[in-house]
Amino acid sequence: MDAKVSVSVAGAGNSPVALEELRRTVIGRLAGVLDSITHSMAFERVSGIMAQENLGKIAQSLHLLSEAGLDNAEIIELRGLCERLELSRKQLFIERVHLSDASLDRTVRAIGEFNTMFELMEGALVERDLLERQQRVLEHVILSHSEFAQWDAFVREVLLNLYVEFPFDVFYALINDGNAHVLRVYEAGAAGQIQRGAQKRLARRAADAMGVSGGVGVKVFNLDTGAKIQSLEDKPLLSVRVVGQTPRSGHLVGTAFLPEGTLNVREQSVVRSILTVLMIVLESSRALSRTVDELTHDATHDPLTGLYNRRHFQTMIEYEIHQAERRAQVFSVLMLDLDDFKNINDSYGHPVGDTVLKGVAKAVQGVIRKGDMGTRMGGDEFAILLAETNRDGAMRVAKKLGNALRARTFQEPGGHTFRVTSSIGVVCYPEDARSATELLAAVDVAMYRAKKMGKDATCSTALVSESLHEVQRRHDHLEDMRLALEEKRVIPYFQPIIDCRSGALFASEAMARMVTRDNDVIAAVRFIETVERHGLGHELDDVIVERALSMLGKAGESQCLFINLAPQEVQNPDFLTHVGALCRQFEIAPGRLVFEIMARDVMVDFKTTCSFIDQLHAEGFAFAIDDFGGGSGASINYLRKMKVEYVKIDGSLIGSIGESEVNWALVQNFVRLCQDLGVHTVGKSVESLETLRTLRLMGVDYVQGYHPGVPQPTLPLARDFGLGEQATKQHQDTPQRPAE
Repeated sequence: MDAKVSVSVAGAGNSPVALEELRRTVIGRLAGVLDSITHSMAFERVSGIMAQENLGKIAQSLHLLSEAGLDNAEIIELRGLCERLELSRKQLFIERVHLSDASLDRTVRAIGEFNTMFELMEGALVERDLLERQQRVLEHVILSHSEFAQWDAFVREVLLNLYVEFPFDVFYALINDGNAHVLRVYEAGAAGQIQRGAQKRLARRAADAMGVSGGVGVKVFNLDTGAKIQSLEDKPLLSVRVVGQTPRSGHLVGTAFLPEGTLNVREQSVVRSILTVLMIVLESSRALSRTVDELTHDATHDPLTGLYNRRHFQTMIEYEIHQAERRAQVFSVLMLDLDDFKNINDSYGHPVGDTVLKGVAKAVQGVIRKGDMGTRMGGDEFAILLAETNRDGAMRVAKKLGNALRARTFQEPGGHTFRVTSSIGVVCYPEDARSATELLAAVDVAMYRAKKMGKDATCSTALVSESLHEVQRRHDHLEDMRLALEEKRVIPYFQPIIDCRSGALFASEAMARMVTRDNDVIAAVRFIETVERHGLGHELDDVIVERALSMLGKAGESQCLFINLAPQEVQNPDFLTHVGALCRQFEIAPGRLVFEIMARDVMVDFKTTCSFIDQLHAEGFAFAIDDFGGGSGASINYLRKMKVEYVKIDGSLIGSIGESEVNWALVQNFVRLCQDLGVHTVGKSVESLETLRTLRLMGVDYVQGYHPGVPQPTLPLARDFGLGEQATKQHQDTPQRPAE
């Protein structure tokens, strides 16, 4: 029995149908065994009765022989044997009945237990089948960028996969977009099977389930499965709801399965779980849609003014060039820069500056037409793309914009009002340039030419004969500078700084030089404008600082080293860490390094600069202000509030100190102020012995220039410097003013 059952189980399949067939086969065989046991028990009872009757007859015959006087020893022995046989038969019969009853009971229990086991296995297989069907549906519900971009096709594919596993007649989704409710209906069969009236009634049923009392719009889509849809009237709807922030907000998704009762309880549970996932995907997609819209807007617009940003502007210029080429049209570009906007930020603060920028944006929007494009390029620069507009039209728009800006008033925190003006450049395609790069470069040149004309002016490239040459020259310089930095062709030269009294070498200043591919050495004055204009100061500083410190460490000299920094290093959080690592690498004490920043840059963000100086001092470095007094009287007031070790007096004052009584007086006063503050002074651009003598008598501490020594590719050595001409007069003598 056991062998037969095991063979049957081994041959069973994994589907619920195959399992049910096996269950019936095994139960049938067990029932046959039970029937055999029953028949065996009946046969044993009949055999027992027959044996009992035969033994009774034998016993009766022996009894009659005994009564007839034929009773002898053999008959007596036979009678005893019959009695013992009867007793054994009874005991055997009782035992066989007991064993048969037990076998029967065990067989019945085995049938029941086996049936229960198969029912459990069948349930497990049904659950597995449902889960596999659910998995086949959900594995397609993966929302990526491509699916989001083709949302309708994605929904269609998901619903078709749902239909394959759980055939339905209608899938619907009631969506609330915050303003209205829309029911999206997906027919499984051919288009048009659900009549308009049925659609409205389905929408009403879905709206009632959501508690929506107003009207509901309906959009119908077709899945083209070829199925025939029966009437939806009064048929149960299987749905799942997600509640929004308000009682009547949220979404409802569901299906209608016809005829009624197509799904069992387990299938309904699985379908509900699938609907829940679809509902989550639906809600996530809507949230993602809003996020994408916001990101798209942020990617193309300036957050402060709401105008388009530079990146999108450049893209649209490329598009406009393509359109103009196809249609043989022209267009123009305006570029405007606010005049003296930095003074507004410095005087009234950045919040007022932001208000001004917003006001300029409104003025720009007020002069452009539909189809034109206003842009904030960055900082206080704005641009306008004028579609299908020639030079004369662009000049009229520029004049209108200039008037609009002059008419607009702004208010500072104290209540006083002020106005702003702008310098505007105008360029026309294709007359002035034929590529986006050339257009932007040319209009930039025109704009700066307008500033040179006295500001509050408009300049077209037609008025700048050398504009294209200037654009190309600046572009070439930029590329040359970038290549030189990449190829490590920027090197430091060193100019000595000597003690004004003793003539001894005190320090050197590291000055950047660019080496061309032909090994020509170019001074910084020829490329520093390009560096500042295109923000390459950080890259330049990295190269010069590392090379200069390496050479200082190898020279074995005890002199100090002055290094000029770009203003952006003030806000570079990694600068001090990087310099500290270099000092440890080349075994240079921080106290031997003096970092200097030009006076004009110190005043751009005075608070941040003071914080940077404090950090320098904390690391053991010293600080110097370069070009002090060069046309910036405000620097004197700032000097009183700063902790600096050195002030380098501007070379334009030093160079004419012998001819200008005004410059002589300014330098003398600067020196006395620094002496009072305990700040050392360095006179720049000292090109003659006479100038050196004058500065010595004024009390200047150190000097540098072509007279003490020209910049060289190697560090100057202390042994090459001495007392020189300092013995001509004592430093306490009164300096003489220049003759009038």
